[in-house]
Amino acid sequence: MDVTRYTRTRTESRSATTGLQASSWCHQCGSPPPGSQNSTHLRVGIDSSIPRWVPGSTVRYVFCAKTFSDPNLAAFVSAKLFKAALMWKNKGVTFEHARPGHEATFKVVYLEDGGINPLASSFFPNRGPAEARTLCIYQAALAQPHIKYLANVLAHELGHILGLRHEFAGLFEADSVRWGRSNRDSVMNYHAKLRRYRVQKQDLVDLESFYSSTKTKHRGLPIYTLHPPTYLYD
Repeated sequence: MDVTRYTRTRTESRSATTGLQASSWCHQCGSPPPGSQNSTHLRVGIDSSIPRWVPGSTVRYVFCAKTFSDPNLAAFVSAKLFKAALMWKNKGVTFEHARPGHEATFKVVYLEDGGINPLASSFFPNRGPAEARTLCIYQAALAQPHIKYLANVLAHELGHILGLRHEFAGLFEADSVRWGRSNRDSVMNYHAKLRRYRVQKQDLVDLESFYSSTKTKHRGLPIYTLHPPTYLYD
């Protein structure tokens, strides 16, 4: 497992796995880099530290249905996100759909254009501006054949929100360290077929270990435990 290094004060751009530029709080997911299938561990860490939410806390999200042109499609995506959250089995934290008019830690929106054909983008644990905590679902994710595996894709994005990096981050992305055992089938890897994006038993074991650890440092990096901030999103 790759944990995420994180720094609140830095917003330097970096090349994400899609070749796009993203801030240190955000992460876009699209096409895997060459050779990524060979990476075998979950990883954590971004920008010289490791953030996670307070273990056992509730991370609420507001689903912005109005960003979808079709109410039926919005309902479909909302159901798939709920299914994706269930895949993580409340390990570490609990994801909860906030009712309209209630505060949440992040919002979920639809955007037509994400750049170079990403499926979705999310973020790592942070207490930055409210907009720094947005899960974006792009047009490509709702087209065939991707839409059939939307819950799988969203489970991967929720992994980032929990603080997890891509399995291959140590090779292709900046600043991460390994946590846990070898797990080539991890949902946080990139797979040639979307149906292979499934939260594995080892993902859950390693995530539980990450969130239950009382260590203040891991492989030389400080671990920061953050209370999920809340905001009344429009």
